[in-house]
Amino acid sequence: MTLGDEEAHIEFLVDAEAGTVTAWFFKPHMERYLRIKAESFVVLAKLPDGEARLTFAAVANAGTGETVGDTSQFVARADWLAGAGSFDAVLPEVSVRGTVYRSIAFNYPKGN
Repeated sequence: MTLGDEEAHIEFLVDAEAGTVTAWFFKPHMERYLRIKAESFVVLAKLPDGEARLTFAAVANAGTGETVGDTSQFVARADWLAGAGSFDAVLPEVSVRGTVYRSIAFNYPKGN
């Protein structure tokens, strides 16, 4: 998913077996990981029986020195992900490098 005019990207990957979805933030043109100052962010998935909230929690990584509040990786867990091949969603709000992005609609796995 692209934020702004190629200002940043978010890559999502569902692990159906584990019931998780991992999100990574990338710099423009997906050249390198992009650490953001957030402990979490929310995505609202549109499912056939209603809306589901995915809360992505920051992941610390001792190997890269990333910490909660200064990381590029986030993980959300939900049982319904086990059967999800594709879904539409909205990112209500996320702040990246001082810019706030709001109401970004996308499809997993297609993007926006």
